[in-house]
Amino acid sequence: MPSINRRIIFFFCLFALHALSTKAQTTRQPAISTLSAKDSLLIKNGKASALKLYEMGIGSQAGKFNGSQAPSYKPAIIEKNPYYAIAAFKEGSIDYENMHYNQVRLMYDEVADIVLLNDSTHQIQLIKEKLKSFTIGSDKFINIWVDSNVTNLYASGYYQALAEGPISLLKKEVKKIRERIIGTEIFYQIDVATDYYVKEKQNLYLIDGKKAIIKILNNKSQELKKYINSERLNYNKDKETMLIKVVNYYNLLNN
Repeated sequence: MPSINRRIIFFFCLFALHALSTKAQTTRQPAISTLSAKDSLLIKNGKASALKLYEMGIGSQAGKFNGSQAPSYKPAIIEKNPYYAIAAFKEGSIDYENMHYNQVRLMYDEVADIVLLNDSTHQIQLIKEKLKSFTIGSDKFINIWVDSNVTNLYASGYYQALAEGPISLLKKEVKKIRERIIGTEIFYQIDVATDYYVKEKQNLYLIDGKKAIIKILNNKSQELKKYINSERLNYNKDKETMLIKVVNYYNLLNN
């Protein structure tokens, strides 16, 4: 179904609901200007149903995203999987071609740095230039492109947003397939490299050590040091938790 037809259906549903709302108001006594609780609930549920109908239409026509078929991997890959979290599609959302879509089934391939969409019959690789951001479960990812204004960036691609605000904390997990020969057989192992970045406006700063986060956020260095000590945060034992808490606290200090 073309995109214009979906919009027509959606707005037709809202038009019908508007007509129902008008009728509900005009059939009452002139002295009463508000809808009854029953009518208000009917209108509210109707609008929700119209939006639901619109989004259900998205799931049945995943081909509209104009992506290519998903790549396949050799079955001999061992130790870890090439995808984010687990090798299975999970419910999420996407911001694609300036439109937001809920209830889509996604899988993020961290080897190829591509996002796959499943419509029950096909696995489609979404076009990276059109995909602004996406979620898998409660985890959010944003699409970042390298340009002259961005420094210390590993590469263009999808970064997980661990904390957001005036200052954001991003995580980039890169997976690479390495060939191994065991006896006379060839196996493929996945190596994982993880980096963390602070994002301020259009600039990204690599967090390459324990002191780096304090140096990057140096205008609140004393407050952050006290906070790290009081919370007993340990960079070496739990780097990710420590960085999330520090960035969130820094944003709180700057509100």
